Amino acid sequence: MSESLDLCFMPPLILLIVNAHNQKGSSLTREEVESIRDAGVCIALPAGSSRSMAEKRGYEDFSAENVWEDYLAYLDNENNE
Repeated sequence: MSESLDLCFMPPLILLIVNAHNQKGSSLTREEVESIRDAGVCIALPAGSSRSMAEKRGYEDFSAENVWEDYLAYLDNENNE
């Protein structure tokens, strides 16, 4: 019997990537974003845990599978504010 798990980055992936973006002072490349994701520490928690953590934090984390698209959406949102 296998339990469904969520992978949760610690610290959240969005914080790692936005921090790198701010330190660089310009947009990151796809390779930089994916490298940050690949070097990030994550833990496996029971399914639904990532949703609960996001609710407590007040924001969603970037998806590990769609990290580049999530980062581009973040940039688009920042540019429209």
